[in-house]
Amino acid sequence: MQDLRPEIPRDTHPKLVELIHRCWHKDPCLRPNFSEIIKFLQHINIMIAGKKKKVKVKAKGMHEHD
Repeated sequence: MQDLRPEIPRDTHPKLVELIHRCWHKDPCLRPNFSEIIKFLQHINIMIAGKKKKVKVKAKGMHEHD
């Protein structure tokens, strides 16, 4: 097996990249199970949603941060 993996886009959230790499681990026993993946994704979602709440739209194309 060649262990080929697709390239991850540069703008991918770092935590999502971390999860992808964990899922690609050579040893299947070290890969996260489905419930761990769901918890991880929920955590990422909360982090991202929390950051978006702090951004106020001031004018078209301009953002103001708290």
